[in-house]
Amino acid sequence: MVSSITYDNFDDKFDWDNLTKLQSGKYAEYYTKMEFTLYRFEVFVPEIDDRGIDFIVKNEHKQFFEIQVKSLRQYDTVTMDKSKFDILNENLFLTFILFTQKKLPDIFLIPAKKWKEPNTLFHDNKDTYTLNVNEKNIDILNKYKFSNIIKDMI
Repeated sequence: MVSSITYDNFDDKFDWDNLTKLQSGKYAEYYTKMEFTLYRFEVFVPEIDDRGIDFIVKNEHKQFFEIQVKSLRQYDTVTMDKSKFDILNENLFLTFILFTQKKLPDIFLIPAKKWKEPNTLFHDNKDTYTLNVNEKNIDILNKYKFSNIIKDMI
């Protein structure tokens, strides 16, 4: 995958700490859209983002999937409001971006239904679902690398 490329002449190219939270969030959304595009999905962006869906993708078989994007710059917890993240929706996915200094971000694609069976990575709280990203859970998270999960959506 492209993330193994290094840019010796561009030391600051992947200095994610220089971006604001809003800038890194927008980068995560655009990066995710481009990844879907590389797999020949059509990408549709809603005019109003009031339902927690950042965009919708359609595969070549005319199946639609709703995508919510979240990102972190370090290990922490990602939170999704239960009113906007329906784990019963088979076509809802969380795309999670983990920014690591000096390299392209890692991208993960997680079906919302995974929160039906909480574990150390997937938590079901009173009003939210959370993704607990830490050293202990990284092996579980790696099962959801974008390139692995996208194959089932094509």
